[in-house]
Amino acid sequence: RRRSALYLTSRPTPYRYYRLKITSISGTAGYVKIADVQFEWDGTWQTNAMTDDSSGTIGAYSATIAASGNYSGSSSYKAYRAFDSSTSNTWVGAKSKFETSGDKDHKTDFSWLSVDFGVGNEVTITGMQLKGYAGSGNDGSPDDYILQYSSDGSNWYDIAASQVTGADTKNTYHTNNFGTDGGSTPD
Repeated sequence: RRRSALYLTSRPTPYRYYRLKITSISGTAGYVKIADVQFEWDGTWQTNAMTDDSSGTIGAYSATIAASGNYSGSSSYKAYRAFDSSTSNTWVGAKSKFETSGDKDHKTDFSWLSVDFGVGNEVTITGMQLKGYAGSGNDGSPDDYILQYSSDGSNWYDIAASQVTGADTKNTYHTNNFGTDGGSTPD
C-alpha cells in the first residue's frame, strides 16, 4: 500500500505596519535624506503614488506615511516625499536625530520612516530599493538601515535579512531582495 504525504510550506505572516530604521548616514549633513523607497511583494516592485503623508497609494493599497521628524518641520521635506515616485523630491529627517545625538554610529538614536497599509491590507514585503539624496552638498544618504515590521504600530521587530551596512545610496538605488525567510529580532 502506498502512502502519500502532503507538505505545507508556511508563508511568513503579512503585516500592516513597516518601518525603515536608519542608523547611519554619509557625509556631514546631520540629518537623513531619502529620495525614493520602493517595496517588493508578490514578486513585483510596487509603484508609489503618495501625494501627502495620509493620501495616496503604495502598490494597490492606500497608505499613511509617518517619520521620526522632518527638517525644520517644513512641509517641503515631509515623509511622503520618499514615496511620491519622484526622485527630485526628498524626505529630510529631523536634524537633531544625527547631528546632536553624540552617538557617532547612531545605534541608540536613529531616524525612521513608517508605512501603515491600513486594516485588512497586510502585505509581506520581500524586497526594498532605496535611493538616497539626489542632490549635491553635504549628503545625508543612508549607509546603514533595516526594515522592521509590527502588528500594532508600537512594538517593532527587525527583518534580519533586510539589514544593510555600508551601502552607497547617494544618488543611486541600493536594492535588497531579502525574500520571505528573513527571521526577526525585537527592536
